[in-house]
Amino acid sequence: MTDNTELKRLAEAATQGDWQVIETELPCRIGRPHVERRIFTAKDHPQLKAPYPVVNGSVALGTDETPVHHMVSMTAEDAAYIAAANPAAVLALIAENERLKSENDEPEWHLMMTKLEDQNVLLKAENERDELALRAFSRVAENAVAERDQLRAEVAGLRTGYEAYERVNAELKAENERIERNRDMWKGQVERQAEELTALREEATEWKDTVKFNEGCWSEERGTMIDKLQESRMRIKELDLLFGRYILAMRAAVIEEEHGLGAEGAMMWIYNSLVGPGELPPENETLAQAYFDREIVAVDNGMQEVLAFHEDRRAALGQGEQS
Repeated sequence: MTDNTELKRLAEAATQGDWQVIETELPCRIGRPHVERRIFTAKDHPQLKAPYPVVNGSVALGTDETPVHHMVSMTAEDAAYIAAANPAAVLALIAENERLKSENDEPEWHLMMTKLEDQNVLLKAENERDELALRAFSRVAENAVAERDQLRAEVAGLRTGYEAYERVNAELKAENERIERNRDMWKGQVERQAEELTALREEATEWKDTVKFNEGCWSEERGTMIDKLQESRMRIKELDLLFGRYILAMRAAVIEEEHGLGAEGAMMWIYNSLVGPGELPPENETLAQAYFDREIVAVDNGMQEVLAFHEDRRAALGQGEQS
């Protein structure tokens, strides 16, 4: 692309407005008359009430040897502009303009613009769906917290023989809270949660004979507890599906980068997955590796805590089965 910065500066410094050529025939003793050509502005000057001379003839006083000088008169700015706006520069501008016009008229360019517009509509719709899903998740999470609090109150009222169930339920609540703080690790924990829920049902069944409530009341309350445990399991499954949705978006980004709009299109998948729940990085972070290295410390520490908990839990369950 041609750099026209200097030509633009000279044009802005020259006499502004349209120019015109005015021809004047001057008589000649021999043959056809002389033709004098001068350049004026196309519009009248507001003070002169006539076209303003841009390139004009003039006569200046000289010396005794040359009393009169006949000159072509113009401002330094107009002279510099006329020299810069030479045929080569003008032809280059015309050629570049025709090339840009030809590129803009190509069917492939219009097809690409149509495809980008369609992609924009799809991305906007996907973003709206994600936003609705996140709002629904927020409501589900709030309901889950309220229901867990209610379950804790009910478990606290059980007799000593039901303390084991209360302890397992408290561990499940703590595990659920850790899952909410570490969404990137949800998928790996879902299976372990399912195992603990199964063990919880078995332990609740074992304590059935030790609870001294009325048999009818016990059956009704036991059914309520099992139902709540099943609902908790569905909550965990829902979190796993949401995590799977984010994994799916990342895979789509890889496909987009390799077979679609390239890195910029792939980045839109990742960006839209973060902007919906408000998980974009802070604006003052500019070094990706430094940001990752700093923030991953808390994630790794949390993961070590989770793994240690499950190891201790499995060891404790193994000892209980042996005894």
